[in-house]
Amino acid sequence: MEALVAKAVERLGKKKLWLVVHTLRRMNAADCTIAGVREALRGIRLYVEDDKFAEVAAQFVGKNGATFNVAAFVQAFLATLPPRRQYAVSLVMRKLDPESSGFVSFDTLREMYDVMRHPLVLKRADPSELVDEFIADFEEAREEDGITTDELAAYYVGISHTTLHDEDFELRCIRSFSLDRPRAQLDAESSTSHTGRLRSRTLSTYNAAKHPLYETTSMGYGKDCEKVKYDGKFSLKHCFTKHAPMQRGGGATSMNM
Repeated sequence: MEALVAKAVERLGKKKLWLVVHTLRRMNAADCTIAGVREALRGIRLYVEDDKFAEVAAQFVGKNGATFNVAAFVQAFLATLPPRRQYAVSLVMRKLDPESSGFVSFDTLREMYDVMRHPLVLKRADPSELVDEFIADFEEAREEDGITTDELAAYYVGISHTTLHDEDFELRCIRSFSLDRPRAQLDAESSTSHTGRLRSRTLSTYNAAKHPLYETTSMGYGKDCEKVKYDGKFSLKHCFTKHAPMQRGGGATSMNM
């Protein structure tokens, strides 16, 4: 199965690996044979060598030797994820599909997908365009207006195959759907004038495709602080340095030459 996943990533790309599950799920029961499955995979330009495909297909053939168990194949396909990464994906599924319906609509993906910590947003890319790019990865399922949880898990199989470290994969899952903290709401109501001004600045920044963390300049900090007048007699101006020129040095050293 690992060889099949590697071949699928090579032919389809890491973000299109879910098409394997999508294609097999749409097959008719009469076509669920070894020849039918291989023809379906060829339909998405996934060509596998005869010996490697025969080795994989032998694990999912029924007792009669003709029926191909697609459900078992999908489960084995998703099981190529290491247990640690499977848990991260399960947290994503739990958030996107809390009722375990097995289906996630595109509206839910748009609502839940968080790009505010996306590397390109930090470079002032348009957040809405990044959401559209994420949804475009599943354009083959636009007629169904969503994807199944198995297809989304297969999407992460492709991401995992090209991600070396477990920490990086977990971080991608966490940041994509805000698993570690509530998602930042740019239009949240504020109770103070300072927060209100900050919110308006953030909204204008969001519409201008700029990240709010980098909107305030160094000269802008402290403009909203209240100014207080202090008595000059308590300032102790030059108290520690007025006798500095009168002090004698300790000789010709590198510190006082």
